[in-house]
Formats: sequence, structure tokens, C-alpha cells
Amino acid sequence: MPKSSLTSFVESLYRPLIPVPVKVLCYAALADLFTYLPKSMANPQAVDVRQKLQLASWMSLWPTKRESYSALGLSHALGHKLGAKYGIPHGITSCLTLAPTVALQAKIASQDHKELLAKTLFYLQQPSTGSVEGDILKLSSLIDELVVNLGLQSNLTEYKVPHDDLSKIAGGALGSQDDPNLPQVVEMLKTLY
Repeated sequence: MPKSSLTSFVESLYRPLIPVPVKVLCYAALADLFTYLPKSMANPQAVDVRQKLQLASWMSLWPTKRESYSALGLSHALGHKLGAKYGIPHGITSCLTLAPTVALQAKIASQDHKELLAKTLFYLQQPSTGSVEGDILKLSSLIDELVVNLGLQSNLTEYKVPHDDLSKIAGGALGSQDDPNLPQVVEMLKTLY
């Protein structure tokens, strides 16, 4: 659950209709996840560390009213498509897709959402690169580094996802084969092999 929580936090920073107080919770909980996930992996019996992770996870699920079901963001939507068809566990799909999806946001997100993502470096006590897009790419790199350090890296080859299915996966996650971001999402998926 904590890795999926990380995805929920990050996606809440660029999803529409998320109120500002929830975004502030996301920043605080994101810092906790980066701090306590490695500690929990090193010592799974440490109840105090697991409790901090549980609290952070709850913050990622802060209730926001949705008129209809939707995946939280692109990483989650891709995870649903990959998990359902190819049997990839949800937490692993988050490990596969979150860092590259965050990097993609440096190109396709609105300026407001880019700034919210870039601001996470402050909460992670990381210096800015000097540009919003650079900060987003650094966040992506930090997420990828966390996945590797936790020993959770994998790829689409391991799950036998055919290259020919990438356009269908991307279109399903975006909600349409006509989405203007489809080519960029397909290219991002190609990097997951």
C-alpha cells in the first residue's frame, strides 16, 4: 500500500479538483514516505515506522468527492490497464509507471500543476535545479531511485506485455485513442521494457 500511496500523493498534485488543503497533506505525507519506506524495508518489525507509513497512507486516500469513478491519474490509469490484462500487481504497476509519468508531466502538465510538482523538492529537502521542469525531472529521478533502493524495479518484459499493445494501453488509460498526449504516453511506455 505505501508505494501506491506515493502514486496517490504525486498524482493529487496535478489532478483537477483537488482542494489546496489536500495538496498540503500530500507534501507532508510524501516526505514521510521517502523517509520511512526505506526504514521499514530495513526493519519490518519496527511498529513505530510502520505506524508512520500507515498515517501517511491514510493521508493519500483523503476523501474527495467524485461524481463518477476515475483512476487517480495517468500512472494509476496505466496501472489499472496493465494490472488487469497482464496480471501485474498494483503496487508494482505504480513502481513501473510513476517516475516516467512524473517526468512526462514536465512536458504535458499545466503550468500550475508543474509548479505544484516542482514544489515537492522543498518538502523532500532537496535543492531546486533552478527550473520548474528540471525540478519535476529531479522528482522523477528521486522516485525512481526510491523504487530501486527498495528492490522493487521491474519492467514490462518480465510481465510479457507485447509492444503491439502499447497504443491500446495508452488510449485506455487516457480515455481515448484520440487524446493528443497518446503518442507521448506510448513513447513513455516503450521505456518500461
